[in-house]
Amino acid sequence: MLWHGGMVPGFNNGRVWNGTWETQPYVGPVTLISNLREIVLPPEKTIFVYDIKVDYVFEPVLPAGDGSTKNQKERVISVSNSSRKNKKLAQDKRRCRIVYNKVIKEILNFENDDGLFYNNQGTLCTFQMLKMSKLSLVLEDNSICKHPTFLRVDFSLEKSKKQFQYTVEDLKNISCKTPQGGQNYLSVWDTIMYGIADHSSKTYSTEDGNRYLKSSDSIGLQSTEHQEGMLSSAVGMKSSLLALEGSTKTPHLYLAPEIQYDMFHPEYTTVAEIMESFHGFVPNLHMNSEIGKRIANSLNGLDIVLNYGRYANMQEDRVIMTITGFTDSPKNKIYKNRISHYQRFIADYDLKLKYPDLMMISTTNDEGEGCFFPPEVVTLASYQRKTYWKVQKNDPLRKLQIETPDLSIQKTDTLFKAVYPESKTNNSFFSISTPVQLDGYVLKAPNMLYRGPERLLCLPTLMNNWVMIFVQGEELPNFGRYLGDQFRVHTKVSNDPPWVSYTGNLEFTFQAQRGRQIAVIVTKKEYNLHNTIRNLERKHDVPCYEITYEYAKKILDQNLPCSKIVNEINAKLGGLNFILDDGLYDLQRRLIIGISIKKESLTTIGVSANIQLRNTGMEERRPIFASSYKYVESASSTEFKEIFLKTVEAFIKNIPYAPPEKIVVYFSGISENELHIVDEYAKCGLDSLVFGGRKISPKAYFIVVSENHPIQCYQTYGDKVTILANGTVIDQNLAPSLPGEFFLFNGNGALNPTKYTVVYSHKPPVIRDLECLTNSLCHAHQTGTNPINIPSPLKIAENAAKRGAKYLNYRKGPKMRNGVVDLYATNRSHGYGQDLFDARRDFYIDY
Repeated sequence: MLWHGGMVPGFNNGRVWNGTWETQPYVGPVTLISNLREIVLPPEKTIFVYDIKVDYVFEPVLPAGDGSTKNQKERVISVSNSSRKNKKLAQDKRRCRIVYNKVIKEILNFENDDGLFYNNQGTLCTFQMLKMSKLSLVLEDNSICKHPTFLRVDFSLEKSKKQFQYTVEDLKNISCKTPQGGQNYLSVWDTIMYGIADHSSKTYSTEDGNRYLKSSDSIGLQSTEHQEGMLSSAVGMKSSLLALEGSTKTPHLYLAPEIQYDMFHPEYTTVAEIMESFHGFVPNLHMNSEIGKRIANSLNGLDIVLNYGRYANMQEDRVIMTITGFTDSPKNKIYKNRISHYQRFIADYDLKLKYPDLMMISTTNDEGEGCFFPPEVVTLASYQRKTYWKVQKNDPLRKLQIETPDLSIQKTDTLFKAVYPESKTNNSFFSISTPVQLDGYVLKAPNMLYRGPERLLCLPTLMNNWVMIFVQGEELPNFGRYLGDQFRVHTKVSNDPPWVSYTGNLEFTFQAQRGRQIAVIVTKKEYNLHNTIRNLERKHDVPCYEITYEYAKKILDQNLPCSKIVNEINAKLGGLNFILDDGLYDLQRRLIIGISIKKESLTTIGVSANIQLRNTGMEERRPIFASSYKYVESASSTEFKEIFLKTVEAFIKNIPYAPPEKIVVYFSGISENELHIVDEYAKCGLDSLVFGGRKISPKAYFIVVSENHPIQCYQTYGDKVTILANGTVIDQNLAPSLPGEFFLFNGNGALNPTKYTVVYSHKPPVIRDLECLTNSLCHAHQTGTNPINIPSPLKIAENAAKRGAKYLNYRKGPKMRNGVVDLYATNRSHGYGQDLFDARRDFYIDY
């Protein structure tokens, strides 16, 4: 076989594989500027922690038998230990703050609360011990609460029962080996930073702790407006606390701020006004109309407060509910089987509705009972972000960060100082540094090799049994021939596909095409059939590739090349578009596994591995990453062991009498607090490996991959600042001591390098070997020539897990037996049975 290297634009080329590297696989060292700011607490300083308890006490709900309440228990609600979520939690935090301010300023006569840091729940931190060690108060001030049954507030303060004093020595308890160790210290600093931000007059807080500027003029980001939903943009900051060990093996505490850019609805605006802002709104809008459905999709999940009758003036004690849907109009919806909601508001509240024929809001109360409200009598709760808002490509924040990173750093610093004023963060107690510089280096990208001087696909799929499917009346008869020509350009082997059309019953069409190697489906974008097609593809074992009618017509009209379509179809069917010149394709003794865990009502585990295919017709074996998924109750060690052993077994089947010499497993869906679980996975799986009747011990690495972390970086060249180059690695300043960790960047227009934590290694790992392997796997994704941000087998596993979870929902959940989930039947019906990698045609790839 003659292989020709492709000098791919945008890649660092220059290596040739001859059994060893002719050159080192590195471009060179680089200096990076991060968003990390170190929090420095001098060794002699102490943090004191107090527990605060705020209980609201109300009259009993039910009267005694004689009509009095004297024998009934008072209702006590602990708002300082709130288990509520979202806006209801934010409400309890505001209640705590009202009580705290009254105690500190009016009762204890503090001139200000500088040096006191309260998290608006149960924790108060200070750098100086308070004069009182314990305090109990009863507040019977009706200005605190407007609820008609309110009696009093019971307030108490005492030294923390967990731990009263903290010093920088407590930071040493934090380690990747003990995920819970040192968490109390981090939570203390979380309270301090929350308290500092809460003092800022330039920002407001949302329930998740993010801080947003009241005006973005100070950082020069112009606010944008969106008519539907009355949306306006706001710039804010999300801050995370991290304990990082680095090459010194000594933990340091860092704050990692990230700019947020979100769209907000106006606060305390009636839902009716929000609905009026949508194009096509009419006063008699019905829930089943297209506009009604669009409004419902936009507003579902938002929190509302009641704004009529006795509910109108309750201030921080407003009744908060969440929109779950929409129902019939007030005139048509009957209230308690007696009168319409329209008549009810006239009779009970002397309120004549402006929109008696407009669909009403559906929600539930705290008891789980369904409630219905006209949109004009409820308002949106404060600081309501747009539900499911997707940042647009022309988002000014994105453009700022990617196009002018030096300016973005300046604006981030300005925003940071607005949220955390310097007067509060650089004092005699502690200080916060400027952004930390990091050392990194850039790996060379592997060269891509194609077949022959024509640069044909390395392992093409013989397209001799495919079909085109169109909607009746929207056929493009010449498109199949054109696509066949494109395949012949890249593969030299292809037949033209026949085409069929359907009218309405797409499932019947799928049934008729069983046995095809792939069906190319052309439909208009407006039909939105993607999820339906993917589910029918899985149900009937007919691999599919979707093309919009608009794009297909454009291809024909302008004679556009279709290399992307050819590459994606070939990869989906288990072909190879290219190989890499770094020896990655020689995986006959190295097993690479990707495992993705998706936790929903039933956990779906996606798995991908280089299960090499037989009878490929190639002179040499090539790695083909197969994919599958399995439904489990939970991702236990037992379940992982079964999946792991079946994957190794499938690998061995294709290389008789040759177990893998090295196993590398990449995980996603594992949180920082679950790293110890992966260590259990490794020991449980590896201890069970047997080949030829004897135990085998291959070299093994188990690596947890995370894209969801707050660390962001830019690259510096003298005075210039740019986004990171693909292949940028950081492994000195941030990595913890055992067993290893590195950050690798391979992404387009992103700021966060992907984090790789080596949880298990058969011996102390050579991190740079793993970095080079991981970098190559990021380039090995067969659907394009640009690298992706995670290794290709893990990306395939993630897609398999998502597909399995969606298919489970499509099939209305798992199979049941006697009221209990039947996993065996569910996996046979909705998954791939007990064999995981079975003989069904569509398991090979899930791009």
